[in-house]
Amino acid sequence: MSVLNPIQKPEVKFQPDVWRSFQRGVHKVVDLVSPTLGPQPRWVAIQPTHRSDPPELLDDAGQIARRVIQIADRDEDVGAMFVRQMLWRLRQDVGDGGATAAVLFKAVLDESIQYIAAGGNAMRLRVGLENALAVALDALERQVRSLEDSVRVEHFARSVCPDESVAGMLGEIFDIIGADGHLVVQLGRGYTSEREYVEGHLWSGGLLTPHLMLDPIAQRSRLENVAILITDLEIETASQLTPALRIALAQGERNLVLVARKLSEEAIGLLQKINRDSHQMIITAVKTPGAGMEEQSAALGDLAALTGGQVILQATGQMLETVRAGSFGHARRAWADMERFVIVNGQGDPGALRQRMDALRQAIQRADTPEKAHSLRQRLGRLQGGAAILSIGGVTESEMKTRRELADRAALIVRSALRDGVVNGGGIALLDCRPALEAHCAQLVDEDERTACRALARALVAPYRRILKNCGFDPSSYLSRIGNGRGLDARSGQIVDMRSAGILDSAAAVRGALLSAVHSAALALTVDVVIHKRHPQVSLNP
Repeated sequence: MSVLNPIQKPEVKFQPDVWRSFQRGVHKVVDLVSPTLGPQPRWVAIQPTHRSDPPELLDDAGQIARRVIQIADRDEDVGAMFVRQMLWRLRQDVGDGGATAAVLFKAVLDESIQYIAAGGNAMRLRVGLENALAVALDALERQVRSLEDSVRVEHFARSVCPDESVAGMLGEIFDIIGADGHLVVQLGRGYTSEREYVEGHLWSGGLLTPHLMLDPIAQRSRLENVAILITDLEIETASQLTPALRIALAQGERNLVLVARKLSEEAIGLLQKINRDSHQMIITAVKTPGAGMEEQSAALGDLAALTGGQVILQATGQMLETVRAGSFGHARRAWADMERFVIVNGQGDPGALRQRMDALRQAIQRADTPEKAHSLRQRLGRLQGGAAILSIGGVTESEMKTRRELADRAALIVRSALRDGVVNGGGIALLDCRPALEAHCAQLVDEDERTACRALARALVAPYRRILKNCGFDPSSYLSRIGNGRGLDARSGQIVDMRSAGILDSAAAVRGALLSAVHSAALALTVDVVIHKRHPQVSLNP
């Protein structure tokens, strides 16, 4: 969604204009995403780029905010883009919590600005918010419980994915593969969604050419007791392959998988001839996994650790002439089709493999971006072995793509819940942090800090109120009857124990929403000047 103002003049804005316009921009984005909060969200329709296409229907706060590229009033646009960036980063981190963060952020910001306008100290208020946040986070942490059994995993998956059939499959899949297991979500070929479990270690990419497909009926190549030559080279001539093939034959290899970036027609012809005429060796070739040099290098290193081979890297100037007997990796079985490559029972050193997996776990902890952490977790899941493929069906391609996005998001949330635990849903976990904040407020002497603490305590009720409003209930009539783990089941209208009823949220999502909202509000309160450039760049990414 983009509404561009054609007049772009350089300008500097000061208080009190900054807060007024900033606040209006915040309200526009928060009001846009807040209807999605709760188990019965209202959809947001986004006009497509081409008017002949149907509108895009979304209930994901992060995705909705990302569709807002610019709003007409550029003073308000500063506040809108501030919220947009917060929601999208939270979406990337944990997959959920965006609508909760938006509602919390608005509640804290509005009350704080009102206090500052009446003479409060913005910097002291910021300090008070950050101190109160630490108290609330500690209270939230004491509520976290693990998602311990298969029934709860499936129930939780159903609570975060509105697609019932896909939710049931995700619950089963994660009960089998665990939080870090390797999951591929792809478009299916039929009306219904299906899941498949793969023994071994799976890489995307598959066969380099159908001419080396050893079983055309099954549409795959499958080899037992296989040697693996691991490279990212582009092999242009048959003569480049000859030294490596001679070494493989000399050490008695009967089955060989060649991993390479490219094979020329001449090289393919040589391998076809060996398969057809030699009766000494069967060979197939798969694509170097990964996109880009860095990702490919990491994937090849993982493959080498798994199979005990050595990587022949183009970047280091190595060629196939440098291959030695110890360069080949080995596995009990390998198979590939045109989409994937799988290793079963790699013969690498178990100690070296454990060290590589430990190094990946440490790198995940140090990752400075969600994208990097996600990539590292994918590698760890692949090395752990075992994979699941979830193929999303539908009547049209548009429907399948929408359902796949829902499945991807739900998978991210379920992983987060399995790793970091769950808390009571329906806004109750945040509401149950209020007693700790009220006790903290009672000990404070500084008026600015006490106001900040009270502002956060009141804001913690806002998500609960919005959920009930979205579901057609009057929040005020239930407020005195909830708390201490009890809340309203918005689907039935009954007061229930939230955990027993299976109404749960990912602890990481609630924690992330609280952190993002309070830190962002504290930062926004200390913005005094806005500078508009003459020709600002427009970015589609937050």
